[in-house]
Amino acid sequence: LGSGFPPPMMSRVSAAPLLAALLLLLPGLAGALRMSIISPGSKITILGPANKPVQLIAGKIASKAGYQATVLVEDDDALNNARMLSYGRDYAADGVDESGKLQFAVGADQLGRSLEECEGVVIAAGSNALPRSFIETALRTPNGLKRAALLSTQGGSETGLKETEDAFKEIAKEVGAEYSIVRTGLPKGGGPGNVARGDEFGLNEFFYNTNADINQFQKDKFADQYLLGVKLSMGDSVRLSFMRKLVAANSFSFSTDGNTNRIASASALLQTLTQESVADLDFSVSSYRGLLPPSEASWAKAFADMRSSDEGVGITEYAEDEIPEATPTPGERARALQMQANLGDDVEQNAEAMDDDSPRSFKMGASSRAEELKRKQVVGHFIPVGVTAVAVAYAAVNNGVELLPGVPIIPV
Repeated sequence: LGSGFPPPMMSRVSAAPLLAALLLLLPGLAGALRMSIISPGSKITILGPANKPVQLIAGKIASKAGYQATVLVEDDDALNNARMLSYGRDYAADGVDESGKLQFAVGADQLGRSLEECEGVVIAAGSNALPRSFIETALRTPNGLKRAALLSTQGGSETGLKETEDAFKEIAKEVGAEYSIVRTGLPKGGGPGNVARGDEFGLNEFFYNTNADINQFQKDKFADQYLLGVKLSMGDSVRLSFMRKLVAANSFSFSTDGNTNRIASASALLQTLTQESVADLDFSVSSYRGLLPPSEASWAKAFADMRSSDEGVGITEYAEDEIPEATPTPGERARALQMQANLGDDVEQNAEAMDDDSPRSFKMGASSRAEELKRKQVVGHFIPVGVTAVAVAYAAVNNGVELLPGVPIIPV
């Protein structure tokens, strides 16, 4: 007792209130750790000079998930076009942003009001550097910013975008917000998906119908039906040789690094605001095989795999019951209608006579829907590879490059 320390019993008694207080504080401490997560109902502002379709898709997906998303547009003409791309001509004709759907801010005043109240900010930089003042305004105006995401380009850390990326990270840290940098490749896709099936993954069908470039139209349509999966790569690690860049630019029927579905880009941006484990990091997004956008659980696993694997790669996965059934093409529907018109009641009688449990047939001799998709993609390899080979040979000949030793250059 003379040592100055209280008796053991007194120590235990006096510690009890402290322990009880700590237990009461634990739920609050856990909540504080999750403060940076953007929850449904929160406001998100999306702005930037590049990749407007990706901005619109991100806002549309966020609104559908219960967030209050706003996209900045330049003027009334841009506003009308944005509404048509997002929800169609009829929606745009009404001239009103409906509650629960994507909202739009026109001009600096409306943007300022939107930024002040938001908890999440998405900036689309694309492939060009942004003025530091633009980033300052976007990240310092909000009163309670929790998370911010920057849409950049694969390889951007080695170009003029590095200054933009560094400024974005610096300012985000200064205002106390967690950040993410999402790097994407050549944009493809972005429409609703399989219109015949009723998909609404991205923009309205107006996006397809106003694309005058038939080659790009085909690439977009295929990407939105077969390349909705995602491959995540840690950091700015996706590097493409000259040949692989040509293949990426000309491919439309198979997944490859260097290509990114606009729907995947937009979804990745939203995931960086809502996933607990995605904070203060940068990564690249490439397209991968998939018949529909990944689920929240699939995104979470892909991010976890990216952060934990030696390769720094995570790929979204699908359960067997998530793979949608194939739908008839317009040609198949037309032939079925013609057959019904020609045979009348015989068609119904034949259908009733068929065994409901009879095995279903798939195209290209496949035994399952997934195998059919893979075989289509293998066949599709020949077209872009052939186009790329011709392009390389033509460029080499015109520039006097000897493709093979001893093979003379034939002037054209």
